[in-house]
Amino acid sequence: MEEAIIRHGVPLAALLVYISSLGIPTGVPVKVILLAVGSAVVKTPQQLAAVFAVLVLAEMAGTMSLLYVARFAGPRLPAKLQATQAKAYVAFNSWRQRLHGRDPLAIFVLRLVPIVRIGLTIGAGAFGIRVRDFVLGAFPAACIWIGLPLGLGWWFRDDVAKAEEWLANRIGGPWAIVVLLVVVTLVLAIPKVVKRMRHGGETAAS
Repeated sequence: MEEAIIRHGVPLAALLVYISSLGIPTGVPVKVILLAVGSAVVKTPQQLAAVFAVLVLAEMAGTMSLLYVARFAGPRLPAKLQATQAKAYVAFNSWRQRLHGRDPLAIFVLRLVPIVRIGLTIGAGAFGIRVRDFVLGAFPAACIWIGLPLGLGWWFRDDVAKAEEWLANRIGGPWAIVVLLVVVTLVLAIPKVVKRMRHGGETAAS
């Protein structure tokens, strides 16, 4: 795969990311593709930023395509896909309740979980979740999903095995869950703190 990435570069990687985001198996995990791009293709921080932008766009293009296919297909989806999106939607409702009805945050969290991210997209389309809410959650999740392995591949370009080990030991385990919870807590807490500071300033001024 690394030889193919070197030969065809970012266009091949973008195509594979797009296909994967549609829920179609590519034969190679996306994180392996992104590690190869970061280590073998990207040479400078400027290139890293440009490649990151292209691959995030590919991820979002595939994700939004799947969302609209699910929205228009609805009940005509194959039974297997309906079962997948139903399970993901149960998880979505659970997180929605934990986050006090904040749909974008629930989508953000679940789009980072490999086993439900595709089912969530199908469910979001089939059950009519607002596109705006979906994009607000899916876009930052896509930035992390693409940026983390891509950046690690570039950072450890002289020893990609270290990047693979880092991902294997942390992504999907308790560490990743803790990070997600911290991020969600900060997102929920910061607006409240800002609101209190503004209210305090207005009180002092009066």
